[in-house]
Amino acid sequence: MILRVDTGDTFEDTRQALVAVGHSAATIDQVTDDLTAATTVVREAQAAWQLEYALAVYDEATAQLNTSLETATTTLTGAQEVGLDHETVQALTEEITAAATARDTPVDRTNVDTVHDATATLTGHQATLDAATQAVTDAQGAWQADQDAAAAAAAAAQQQQAQQKTPTTPKTNSGGAKTGGGSAKGNGSGSAKPNTSSGAKTGGGGTAPKPNTGGGTTNPNTSGGGGTSGGGGWITEEHGFGSDLCGDTKGNTWEC
Repeated sequence: MILRVDTGDTFEDTRQALVAVGHSAATIDQVTDDLTAATTVVREAQAAWQLEYALAVYDEATAQLNTSLETATTTLTGAQEVGLDHETVQALTEEITAAATARDTPVDRTNVDTVHDATATLTGHQATLDAATQAVTDAQGAWQADQDAAAAAAAAAQQQQAQQKTPTTPKTNSGGAKTGGGSAKGNGSGSAKPNTSSGAKTGGGGTAPKPNTGGGTTNPNTSGGGGTSGGGGWITEEHGFGSDLCGDTKGNTWEC
């Protein structure tokens, strides 16, 4: 601060001016101290907020890494159970160990820079771990597809072999021509049905029927004999491969 003294100022004027300057300087010092203190408070508050934020990010990264570790462990167990022998399985095993080690490493939670570094380490391990897990999942899916294709091919070959061993039954016609010794409708044997009654009105029996040489049954007609009806008649039954036929002495026939 510059003190200006004019030619006409007295000693008292100069002294009072110096006193005023001193007061001003004290005021400036106080203001400076207050400003410095306030600045420090703000800086400390900002540092505290930055540390708190960094710790929150670190804790979130730890939680996400734990989830990735659980997924990776489950995937690795499944691959080992089916006997998957693949280089991705070994890579995943190693990354699980590395990620777990990084997670369990102590961190100075009062140093924001240290927390930032630890967070970056965990995030890097998570990315590597997720990639290794996906590689094993893809390898296991390809292996399963090969197993399914091999099983389907084996089943198809077995079915084809079974079909080749099964004999084919030829179709045969079991029906034969129907033959018979009789003359009725070409089926079965039996006697013809001539009306051999030639008796006169005065009665008397009719001419005896011819014997049935074809295997049929001759039934004598006992309902009439003699009188004006022309003599006794008979009913002949024919039996054969077709429908059986019955007849009377008048030459009428019907299915028995």
